[in-house]
Amino acid sequence: MSCFNQPENSLVGAHDHDWASDRNSHLTGEGFADFFVNVIASYKDHTAFHYRHNGEWHSLSFSELKQTVDPLVAWFASQQINSHSRIAIVSESRMEWPIVLFAAWLRGAIVVPLDEKMSASELQSAIDSFRPPMIAVSPSCFKHHQDTLIGKNILVMDMHQQYDDMISLTGLAPVDEIDYHCHLRQDAILIASTSSTSGDRKGVMLNWNNISHQINALGSCFNVGAQNAFLSVLPLHHMLELSCGLLTVLSKGARICYLGSLLPDEILQTIQTKSVTHMVGVPMLADMLGKRMRQYESRGKAIELSLGTLIIGGAQLNSENVTYFASHNIDLLQGYGLTEASPVVTLNLWPKMKPDSIGQPLPSVEVKIDTADKDSKTGEILVKGPNIMLGYYNDDALSQATIRQGWLRTGDIGYQDQDGYVYITGRLKNIIVLTSGKNVSAEEVEACIQTYPHVREVCVMGVQLFHNHHHSETVQICALIVLNDDVDKERIIDEVQHRCAQLSPYKRPQHILVYDHSLPKTATGKIKKQLAQSIARDLIMNQSRRDH
Repeated sequence: MSCFNQPENSLVGAHDHDWASDRNSHLTGEGFADFFVNVIASYKDHTAFHYRHNGEWHSLSFSELKQTVDPLVAWFASQQINSHSRIAIVSESRMEWPIVLFAAWLRGAIVVPLDEKMSASELQSAIDSFRPPMIAVSPSCFKHHQDTLIGKNILVMDMHQQYDDMISLTGLAPVDEIDYHCHLRQDAILIASTSSTSGDRKGVMLNWNNISHQINALGSCFNVGAQNAFLSVLPLHHMLELSCGLLTVLSKGARICYLGSLLPDEILQTIQTKSVTHMVGVPMLADMLGKRMRQYESRGKAIELSLGTLIIGGAQLNSENVTYFASHNIDLLQGYGLTEASPVVTLNLWPKMKPDSIGQPLPSVEVKIDTADKDSKTGEILVKGPNIMLGYYNDDALSQATIRQGWLRTGDIGYQDQDGYVYITGRLKNIIVLTSGKNVSAEEVEACIQTYPHVREVCVMGVQLFHNHHHSETVQICALIVLNDDVDKERIIDEVQHRCAQLSPYKRPQHILVYDHSLPKTATGKIKKQLAQSIARDLIMNQSRRDH
């Protein structure tokens, strides 16, 4: 029998925030339509977005946002987009992204955000799985995926240019009055696509109850108002950016800046010119900005930024960065979540932040530790609350295996201290979490490599490596392979790399390592991952010493 270790402070009210008294007044209606109307009415003359076009900054007020969304709602209606229709979005983060999202929701449609960096085969697989009758795509993504998207019902996400043979956001007829469809709070409004351990796509179904919980809970944890500005750099298909960096921000009347660049100099310049106070990111972003700021300081240039809070999710924070950013009066906040939880589960907030912890559960979220026996403090992290998904799209069996009696089985291993702070110590699922926050299925990469006939054994894993040049650790994908006898190792490595080119760039191994012995295994024949990681790390270090 499993045992649950549940500290008293691990449930509702683990933070010192009075969530009930800070309830977002825009969320009192039935669904997104009420939320949208209330936010527009409350902040109509405030700036909602800054965005760049052709190198110039433009602005859109909340009233102008409605004037841009409404014609698209009407056009969706003319295209028979109705309740429960599915609209896929394939785009980098840009001003048009939330416009399409909001218009789709105001027609009662279900939005399927897809990773714009998918390979052609992955995009085709997602289209086959979710069967959206319409696909909204940015100009750059259409150009990249033209062969896959040709013949589909396409909406080009471009407010500044018309196209001869496709509809874009430019030139849609203005409307005076428009009827919005009101989702029921329990209806699915989003299917977030994520990878399973087998490499197949999973569709995480979320409703307005899930998302409005995140808006309320996150809004209560951060001191955000109409005076604040957020810089959006994470992809909007990333649930942390969608829930925290878009919807929570707009609910408070704050403005969002879409830069369209990950260059550290451009990010720092935008923080200064647009008086950015908050950002949502991943550890790699913190590493990149910290490195650039240190370079400026080493040249005697003072760094003064308006940025006060950098919210980090997706992977573990570098504690040195926490200290460094704090010296510049920037709070680096660690969160933990997963798409199935809409996504945020815990936050590690100042001034009571604990090093190495992922923080305490959000208000109204419960965490339990499913331990192997009553004497153990460590086990699988289980989560329960209004943020838990409806289930997986078209996969009842997986849904029932993942959510049991209301508890979401995260696949992460950890423990809780007496104050309710949660710590992660490992993963049940064979998922590699990169420093960028991307999740990679080891089985998917292994399946790709195993199709090559000269590979006898393969083990794909994430290995944490320190880079002297970057002064930081990164998680890199390594493939440890055992080859058949009497083969040309260098030729095989080249051909394996060629096979891996069919994967998305972030899924491809940075290191393909040939091991001259059988991989270490348990008595039941399972590869010992930790020992394999040690072997891979030694091979990489030996190769590095030879190169130098």
